[in-house]
Amino acid sequence: MNTSTAAAVPHLASATPNQLHSMPEAARRLGISLPKFKLMALSNEIATVKIGRRRLVAESSLEDFIAKLVDRRGSARDVDGT
Repeated sequence: MNTSTAAAVPHLASATPNQLHSMPEAARRLGISLPKFKLMALSNEIATVKIGRRRLVAESSLEDFIAKLVDRRGSARDVDGT
């Protein structure tokens, strides 16, 4: 995990990149509702893997999602001048 992601979301610091989370746990780690998380997973905003009947989320997928959000916010600030 990179340090900027850990700084942005401190409770992510305890997980390893290869750790898999259930969808409810992943939603909780991001601080969003499970229905919202499921919509984001269905639209491929967040990568998931299927093992048997379970759909799981790698810690690295959560980190990548957060990094994209941080990058988008930085770009928007540059364009707006704020």
